[in-house]
Formats: sequence, C-alpha cells, structure tokens
Amino acid sequence: TGYWWSPDDKYIAYTRVDETSVDIVPRFDIAAENVAVIEQRYPRAGRPNAIVDLFVLEVETGIVTEIGWRRNDWGHATDQYLARVNWTESSLYVQRVNRAQTQLEMVQFMAFKHSEKGLRLYEATVAQLDEQPNWINLSSDFVSLGDTGIVLTEESRGYRQISLLPPSTTHPRQLIGGDWVVDKLQHVKADMSEILFTGFLDTSLECHLYRAKPATSGSATPPEVERITSIGQTWSIAMAPDGRSFVGTSSSPSHPPQTGLYASDGSLISWISDNALDADHPYHSFLPDHVTPEFGVLSADDGQILHYSLLKPPGFDARKCYPVIVEVYGGPHVQTVTRSWGSLSDQYLARQGYLIFRLDNRGSWNRGKKFEDVIHHRTGLHEVSDQMMGVDWLKTQPFVDPGRIAIQGWSYGGYMTLMTILQAPADTFACAVAGAAVADWSLYDTFYTERYMGTPQNNPGGYEASSVFPNLDALSTPLLLIHGMADDNVTFDNATRLMARLQELGKPFELMTYPGQRHGIRGEALQRHLMQTRMAFLDRKLKRPSE
Repeated sequence: TGYWWSPDDKYIAYTRVDETSVDIVPRFDIAAENVAVIEQRYPRAGRPNAIVDLFVLEVETGIVTEIGWRRNDWGHATDQYLARVNWTESSLYVQRVNRAQTQLEMVQFMAFKHSEKGLRLYEATVAQLDEQPNWINLSSDFVSLGDTGIVLTEESRGYRQISLLPPSTTHPRQLIGGDWVVDKLQHVKADMSEILFTGFLDTSLECHLYRAKPATSGSATPPEVERITSIGQTWSIAMAPDGRSFVGTSSSPSHPPQTGLYASDGSLISWISDNALDADHPYHSFLPDHVTPEFGVLSADDGQILHYSLLKPPGFDARKCYPVIVEVYGGPHVQTVTRSWGSLSDQYLARQGYLIFRLDNRGSWNRGKKFEDVIHHRTGLHEVSDQMMGVDWLKTQPFVDPGRIAIQGWSYGGYMTLMTILQAPADTFACAVAGAAVADWSLYDTFYTERYMGTPQNNPGGYEASSVFPNLDALSTPLLLIHGMADDNVTFDNATRLMARLQELGKPFELMTYPGQRHGIRGEALQRHLMQTRMAFLDRKLKRPSE
C-alpha cells in the first residue's frame, strides 16, 4: 500500500519511492520466440534499498507536507523501512523498522490546522512496539480507541499477543495472550469490554475466532477466552464493522471450503456457498477415493513439538510397503500441516499409490518466535534436521518402503529439497524434485533475506553455510530441477549457476525449464505438463515394474 486516506477523507498520506539507489541487475527474460534483457531494479541482500519518503496532501488546498519519519541514528535512508501508516481522528501513526529488522517503533504525529499552511503535523511520541534479538514479524493490526489508546498485536513475549498502547506511553501493555499465537484482530468494542480475534489457542492446526474480555490493568487473573467457531476445521474471518456478524470460510480434511454469514456467537445466518458435496458437485465422482490425512507429532532435537500429516492411498493395505513422497516447504511464514481441505495434487498422488508426508519443521509459521528463531543467520540446518527426523520416523513404519522415499518442493521448498538431499546420508532418498529453488541467499532480496540471514557483509559464514554450493560434490540423489525462464523473484541465474556447477562436478541431473514463465507455472496446459513431468520422473524412480 502506498497511500492512506484520513478518516474524514480530507487528507491523504502517500509515499514517494526513489529506486535510483537500487542496483540494476540485468536479467534474461527467455520466452519461446524471443529473449529480452530486463534491466531490473533488484535490491539483493546487502545492497542498497529504495528511498521511501512520506507526504500528506490536503485535498481541498493541494498543500503538501513532508513527514520526517526516519531516525537519525539508524543510518542512511536506504537502511530504514517505512512499515505501516495509520490515521486516527487527530494523528498520523508511522511504524518504522531498522535495516536489521530488530526494532519496531511507532511514531505519533499530532495534527493541527494552520489557516494558511494547511495541515501541520509534529512528532509527539515514539513508542517501542517490539524489539527482538533476531527479527521482527510485522502486523497490520491497529485499532484506535481515542483517549483509551491503540489496540494492536506484537510479539515481545515470544508469541503474538494483543496489547494496548495508551496515549503518551512508550511501551504496549498486554491484554490477551499466552503460549499460543494470535492471528489477527477482528473487532474491538469502543469501551474495550470485548475483543474478537482469530488465533490458535486450541491447537496450532486450526485457526479459530475467539471472544475475550481483557483483564483490567494490574489484574493477576488472565482474561477468559471463548472460542466461537466450530472445532475440527480451520477458519478465515471477515468481520462486520459493528462486530455483530462475520463472513466465515471454513474447511476440513473431509470437506472443501464453505462460506457463510454468521452471527457473532457463531450461529449460521445464511450460507453464501455451502459447497455441498452432492451429486452436482464437480468432485462428487471422486469422493469414493477421497482420503484424509493422519496427524501426529514428533520431537525436535531441542524438545519442541513438530506436527506432521500422512496421507495414505485409497484402499490402503498395512501389509504392503508403499513408496513415499515427502512434500516440503519449510520456510518462514508458511504452515503446511493444518486441519483443512488439502491439496488436490496430494489426492492425485495418493491415487497413484504414494504415501504423502508433510512436516512443519522449526522455522515455519504460527508456533511462536522460539520455534521460528532457530533459522537465524543459518538456514537449511535445523529445518533439514527436522525433515530428516520425519524421514527416520517414516522408515520405522512397516508399511513404508525405506528404499523408495522421494522429496520435492517449490521455491523455499525447492531450496529445502536441495539442502536436505545434500546433507542426508547417501541413499536416503530415491529421488528429488526441486522447483524454482533459491541456490544462494546472496542472490535474493534485502527485506526477506536479511530478516533471517543478516547481510553477506556481517554474516559471510552463515551465507556460505546456507548456500547449496559448498555441498554439491556430495550429491548422489537422482535430481530433477525445474525453473521458469523468466522468473523475476527467484531469478533464473539461481538455476543456471547451479546447473553449471553440477556440470563442472560431473554430477548428472534432469532438467525442465519453462520459457516465459515466472515464479509460478501458469495456465492449465503448462500446469498439466508440469504434473506429468514430475509424475514421469517419480514413477520412473519409485515404482516397481509390477505397480
């Protein structure tokens, strides 16, 4: 978002983004019939960012005021991030983050109307919303309650919680939270007698809507929290402005997403789309072979709980030994193991006779900062250890063929696929498929990469150890690489550098590239081709002639 209207629509705050400081990284955009060289502004890790300035325009007069939002002691303008901008009736609030993303501050700019010069804003208070030894996770939660203060969410206690920032104070006060993750503020009553929010209090596998009355200041009694939505499924919520109703979308492993209008107590008012699996539903004919996953937990080497799901083929026979596909993502801000309607590609793979295994390793989402922080300054280590723990567990199951285990993933999952097969003992995996994989974090962008890795200048050893290149000589797993040839996110040179090094080392691999395609492979025909390419490779490496 680059602009924000004031509540009375008389003013608009907006940004000016100056990219001249950002390096131009020439990128080949290879299509089917032509090749273009794109002079792309790409701020790779450790390099300068854009300069973002903030202004306020008074609509009636056209008068523009610049807002000096940066901190002088945080360094150059390219080393500070404008994170969030919010209006209240009398103030403009700006959240700013330092280059290391370890400090999050909110600056209040009080407003007054000057008869000739339009709106004037001056810095009133600076609040320290959060400070972390490793990195800050941002949130868009911001509810102004006038003289009472601002309700927001932050992670100063290790889990995202709901807090109040009273006027003229510098640190928020906890209202609702514990050893579980708040997802998002949904509604706050003006007298703060009730707060509605989504979160993971009951289980980290399901997101639910909750109601709570915050405890009074100084009270030793924690607030009572009531779950509103039904257990056994995962929910996403769009709350009405008055908090009296909401649009809720829910799904479970046995039912696809349903959307309804609900009262604030969770009772159904009307279906918007009940998505009933009746005879007219496109999936109805596939229902006899629909399978739902089994869920379980393992313990990481530091004792933290890891959730996994295991999908078995239709007509599963425990006396047989099945091949397994480990589906991995493993990166920050993503959770793959949930009680929700799963991927239809998983259903397809199960019907081809495969077990599908997913595990959310440390570093992934909705488990709190301790769970995430293990990847700080060194990715592809603890995440790999956790995935290998899952593989070791698989090998103990009597229905798993330990010689026929594959791993595949896309983007961060492609990176995890490579890092896992390069660190695993020889013959752990029968094959691997890595799609759109990051090969070296120095090739990725500043804000994402530096949040977890720091910069290549201050963490050269971490960047070296977190790259796939130092361990490529250990590659023994049959590998299929896939990449879009016009990828402007994980740029194609991640793949070309990896291919060149594997060729220099004399390591065989298979390759599928997609002309004109970016970070995702788009279009029904190409998605079908992608699935067929993967299946041909997996079947060739995992299936016996009789299967």
